Amino acid sequence: MIKGCRVDCIFIDDPIQSMDSINILSFIDLFRGLTLLSLDKQLIVSTHEENFHLLLQKKIPSGLFKSTFIEFETFGKLKSS
Repeated sequence: MIKGCRVDCIFIDDPIQSMDSINILSFIDLFRGLTLLSLDKQLIVSTHEENFHLLLQKKIPSGLFKSTFIEFETFGKLKSS
């Protein structure tokens, strides 16, 4: 951390590796709750699970939340929308 500068981010890498469907949906609901509580934190989640990515897009849509979804084609190359 740079002296006097806070990083208000929560980084989560591949959080659903060993979860079943019910727990994945509950986990997404937890994300929604965190964003609604206005904790003034940016939540950054990385995953290789396409279905999880699609569920996040449906349950935390950009139109209702301040959410952005990024997808890569290959290493370092963003997928065109």
